[in-house]
Amino acid sequence: MRSFWSDPYLWIHLAGVAALPILLEICLLGLAAGDPFLPAVLELGLVAAVGIAPVFWMQWQRPFYIFSLLAIALQPTQLSDEQRRLLRLFKTKEVRVLTAIAPSF
Repeated sequence: MRSFWSDPYLWIHLAGVAALPILLEICLLGLAAGDPFLPAVLELGLVAAVGIAPVFWMQWQRPFYIFSLLAIALQPTQLSDEQRRLLRLFKTKEVRVLTAIAPSF
């Protein structure tokens, strides 16, 4: 049986998580480079709202599905038993609450 650690979808999503600090740093450098249009706290709040609101709405309406990417997605009938067990963990109430809370940090 194939371990879920060798699943390419998992590694693609982990690479996205690893890219987050780099992209956040680029965003902050962009804010620091120009003259502020609004007070700094309001600018950061505006950037945070624009970045958090779509993710929060998406996770609330349709929670994270690990076996999908922008261009391709595996249908539930194509998943192995191991992948179905992993997906079942993502569909629990605790994970839904965590994905709703996580964008606020």
